[in-house]
Amino acid sequence: AGDIKAKDEKGEFFLVEIQVNMFDYFPQRLLYYWARQYASQLAERQHYDNLRKVSVISFCAKNLPIPLPETESIHCFRIFECKNHIPYHNDLNIYTVELPKFELSANDMISDTQRWLYFLKNAQSLDDTQLPKSLDTPLVHHALKECTMFTQNEIQRGLYEGQLKAHLDYISALDASLQQGIKEGIRETATNALKAGLDLKTIQAITGLTLAEIQQIQDTMK
Repeated sequence: AGDIKAKDEKGEFFLVEIQVNMFDYFPQRLLYYWARQYASQLAERQHYDNLRKVSVISFCAKNLPIPLPETESIHCFRIFECKNHIPYHNDLNIYTVELPKFELSANDMISDTQRWLYFLKNAQSLDDTQLPKSLDTPLVHHALKECTMFTQNEIQRGLYEGQLKAHLDYISALDASLQQGIKEGIRETATNALKAGLDLKTIQAITGLTLAEIQQIQDTMK
């Protein structure tokens, strides 16, 4: 999910995210998401009056693990007194949008909310030059251009990361070959020194090998 944090002129916060996957712990995650932002507003010794409302808005590509009505895609969760449904406080607002439940066609949309939900659900298949009449607005055209730029940037980033990986693989392979060559050169030096009759401690000082490694080379020469 990509997150967006916004603040309006009243100082209230809006946390917007698009959730692709769904998990059983998702409700707790949204509560934690809200709580972190709410608690982070106060510096040390500040008064609780400084707290401002925080609204979480989550657009979900899959339905929530909560038994919600199948005919409604937008839900708002707040804190209420259980018996009489009296609001406890309005600083907590969690909005969820279950995109799979939104099934209106392009010709059935009558509100801005419906248009944007249709856009979010079908953006990948929309053509900027052939938009449905209900979506043919400057804002939607701008949003589609932003989506196109984002997609192109993601492709370019993927190409860059692929090239970087290939470069790092080449450097790693080259370094491994170099290290192997150095090891073979040291072993050859140790072998020649043994053949020349040098003592083990002298060979150790020349090559940097351990006595055990030199003795192993000596054993292979017998």
